[in-house]
Amino acid sequence: MDVQDDVAYAKIAKKIKFVSMGAIFLFFVGESAKLLYYPTVLKACVAARWGSEYTDDQITALTSYYKGGLDMANSLLGFLAGPIIGALSDKFGRRLPLMLCFVSSFIETLLVAVSIFYQEVWIVALGRALGFLNNTPITIMVAICSDVCLTSASRAPMLGIIMVGVAAAIIVGPASLGVLGLWGIQWSFLVALVATVWFLLLVVGFLPEPLNIKGNYGQSESPSSPSINHGASQPPSNNKVSFCDLNPLRSARILFSQHLPFLGFLAAFQFFGSFAEQDI
Repeated sequence: MDVQDDVAYAKIAKKIKFVSMGAIFLFFVGESAKLLYYPTVLKACVAARWGSEYTDDQITALTSYYKGGLDMANSLLGFLAGPIIGALSDKFGRRLPLMLCFVSSFIETLLVAVSIFYQEVWIVALGRALGFLNNTPITIMVAICSDVCLTSASRAPMLGIIMVGVAAAIIVGPASLGVLGLWGIQWSFLVALVATVWFLLLVVGFLPEPLNIKGNYGQSESPSSPSINHGASQPPSNNKVSFCDLNPLRSARILFSQHLPFLGFLAAFQFFGSFAEQDI
């Protein structure tokens, strides 16, 4: 590899790092509206449907029942779709799954926002079911990190950049959208939709396809002859997708057998996050 190729690859890799951070920031700002107001909107819909038949405490209990069922359906669909999204990202590139995440998140946010006015439980349920890819961008960004970082020492800073984007969104999103909610929660959902659209524009317009610049990198710690291509017009892989790779139980077996400490941390994080959302 000559010096010019080295410099060119470094510039493209740096661009991917910071575009990824911006994209993940915008995506989770968009998710903040649902995090803040989804339980409230669901309770309003339940109250509009059954408010004349039940007391307020019963409405709260019924809302928790519906919320638990919808969250379970959302997680189950995400679990089943995970291996498929992973296979698509390996065959067609990392940007396609990110675009699918945009479609999923945008439709969910839009339907939950519409339910503010129509107050129908089925609209919220449909949105929650279609939003099953709302956590996938983090996984894709980690895959991008592995694509563009040639050594294990360079992966940690990029993972840090990605998590900075997530943390900043978690801080800025709820705070700003919470203030907007003082004038009506519909404004928070409007800003969330705009942030999600900007996420798509950033991915489509500014994020080079990582697999197309990877070339012969990533297979070893020694880089050699990168192939830089911004277009992503051709599939990065011509290999056929194995149906075994689409089996979610296979991924679950690997997770439980090899990553128990991480699984425990994830379970604790999910438990306390769900517990915090119960204040409806």
